[in-house]
Amino acid sequence: MISVARQIIMSILRPLNVREESYIIFLLKGVLGLRPVGYFKKIPGFLYIFILITAYVVLFVYVAEYAENFFENFSVYSVSSKFRNFDTNFNLIFVPIVIIIGVTMARRIDRIFDEIIKVDQQFSYLNGHFDYFGNFRREVIHVTTLLFITSIISAADYHGLRNANVSRTFVLLWIVNFVPRIVDAIVSSAFVTLLAKIRDRFAKLNDLIYMPGENAKVGAVSRLDVASRALQFRRLHSDLNAISRDINDTYRFQLLISIMVILMRTCGHLNIITKNYNDVNHLVDIILSIIWSIFEIGLLIYITSACHNVKKESELIRDLLTHRHEFREIQSSHPIMTNDNVKFYLFHMFVIDYPFFGVVIMGLLGYIFILSQTSSSDS
Repeated sequence: MISVARQIIMSILRPLNVREESYIIFLLKGVLGLRPVGYFKKIPGFLYIFILITAYVVLFVYVAEYAENFFENFSVYSVSSKFRNFDTNFNLIFVPIVIIIGVTMARRIDRIFDEIIKVDQQFSYLNGHFDYFGNFRREVIHVTTLLFITSIISAADYHGLRNANVSRTFVLLWIVNFVPRIVDAIVSSAFVTLLAKIRDRFAKLNDLIYMPGENAKVGAVSRLDVASRALQFRRLHSDLNAISRDINDTYRFQLLISIMVILMRTCGHLNIITKNYNDVNHLVDIILSIIWSIFEIGLLIYITSACHNVKKESELIRDLLTHRHEFREIQSSHPIMTNDNVKFYLFHMFVIDYPFFGVVIMGLLGYIFILSQTSSSDS
């Protein structure tokens, strides 16, 4: 037990590879059941996940009747009660599905990390090294910031709904709605930090192409050396593209669910804001809905930016290899680049990039316009 604790501490203080730098993500996902605990002991790991799902379902069943009565009574004071009641019932489906998908993804994610470790070994041959402890600190900042923001807004939501007659059951109801937010935050930060690793390696490859190496002076490098390095760059670029596709394929269900939930919740809050923006009596509901809408849109930007940055770094390699004079002669006889581009899809329906975010914003603006017209005609 002491040796295991020592190994964990050393992995945190002195991570030696990309897997060890991601220990905080693996730990949080294990606690929330998003990957098996004791991964190589299948029965204990899956038993823990089963207990977590069962506990959440039992907790939901325990507060279900109270929630129904609470939101029905609270509808006299709050215009958001119907949406909150729907969101509570939806969480019963959301949490088990996300956990089960996370478990099915675990082995594929481990294989992705194995591939990244192999890529890092190739980088070491080219004098390219990574700051694993710095990356660990970045991941801690990513995760803790997102969890902190989620917790603060959820706490504001709790006090916004709290009244003088609440009981312990209300606290349990809040926990039922808080757990899905935490799960969603961990899933999003795990995806974004994994993409950040790929972006870092594309950026390192760009640096190596732009600066041929400490011992490789321009004009003193033989054509054979340049060709060899160019082929190594091509191999690394191809491997990183393949890993990016594996990430996209592995996370496709979680991405689809996360983005659908973001849009669903945003539309629900915009409905509350648009229909009651001039009603002072519902000011608390409006403020909370504005805060949650900003958070949901910010979460979508968080995911979209990560996808865009990986795609941008990958495309820079083509430009560098095309314009660097060392590679111009070799480009004709040994094409260095392939037509393989990095793109992150939602089941090949949409490319997750800034144009996709623009389409979402235009759709939300159209939704607000329709709601405003409907509200004005009802009045």
